[in-house]
Amino acid sequence: MVYRLVRRFPLKRVFKNHTMKPIFYTICLFLILFVNCKQKPETGTSVAATVVYQSIGEVEYILPDGSKHNFLVSDSLPDETRIKTGSNGKLDLILKTGALLRVLANSEIRLDTKFFSKQDASRNRFQVLKGKLFIQQPTALRKKESLEVITQTQVGGVRGTEFLTQVDGETSQILVSEGAVQTEHIPPVPGEPNAEPPTFNENSPVVTEGNKSEADAETINTSPLTDDEKLLLSDLSTSSAQILQSAKEQIQSIKDQFEKDKERIKIDVEKFKEDNRQILNEQKDKNRAEIETQKEANKQLLNDTKGSTSKTTKDISSGKDEQKSEIQNSSKSQMDAIKEGLKKQ
Repeated sequence: MVYRLVRRFPLKRVFKNHTMKPIFYTICLFLILFVNCKQKPETGTSVAATVVYQSIGEVEYILPDGSKHNFLVSDSLPDETRIKTGSNGKLDLILKTGALLRVLANSEIRLDTKFFSKQDASRNRFQVLKGKLFIQQPTALRKKESLEVITQTQVGGVRGTEFLTQVDGETSQILVSEGAVQTEHIPPVPGEPNAEPPTFNENSPVVTEGNKSEADAETINTSPLTDDEKLLLSDLSTSSAQILQSAKEQIQSIKDQFEKDKERIKIDVEKFKEDNRQILNEQKDKNRAEIETQKEANKQLLNDTKGSTSKTTKDISSGKDEQKSEIQNSSKSQMDAIKEGLKKQ
């Protein structure tokens, strides 16, 4: 719209009269404000969807503000909490999807759990910074639920499965003991160490049961599990199944609480949207009133300018006529004097 206005009224024409400059800038400002009144994509609301089930040995929780906190069994962990385990540390977490997350020794992970009220969807991401994270998701996720594990070199997406993610320096592995995991390579992005990971599509590689995906900065490859890796996964799977069996009531309680939180978030978001809508409408009305006021002022300014220009033109024309008459009279007098002189001779 602003572009069309500039094309219709070239700057040389608009700015020929310096009084038009503020008018032009004012109109453009309001047009830009109206054009840019668009809704931004929903970024998601942070939710506490992960609960401590049991903690053994040295476990450290670091909140988003950098402070450290001691969480107890059944406590919910805030979104973006970082977890570190020592050489004798181990932590079992229960996710609201019903999944069990086992953070093994010498590991560090970061939670990223969001709820998108507009789509009624939840996204659960776990960033493995180092060490090992085992996940057992015993049931298929609902249509609008997602569970992802992210490392520096790859991302894995889950539907209902058992797998172990381990990070060793610049290399990461996703080992699948049951089900399947979609994967995507994450190549390094210069200047963007925390760039958004790639999204999955129908062509994303799938790592099936009994295989693993191994990725570094340059490549990602799939290969069969070794016997030692199968044994490790079997032990983790058995112990995890026992925990899930004994935690059925707690898991259901976590799910129920999350549903309540979702409804509360929806209500809060709708109220926020309604408040914003009212503020936006009030601002639009104010802008319209200011534009009308400015238009009237511009019209008056143009009329005054036209009147002044017309008067100046008349004065100049009148002056020209008087000057012409004086010149004609002077010339006539001179001619008469010359004629009279000739007669006397």
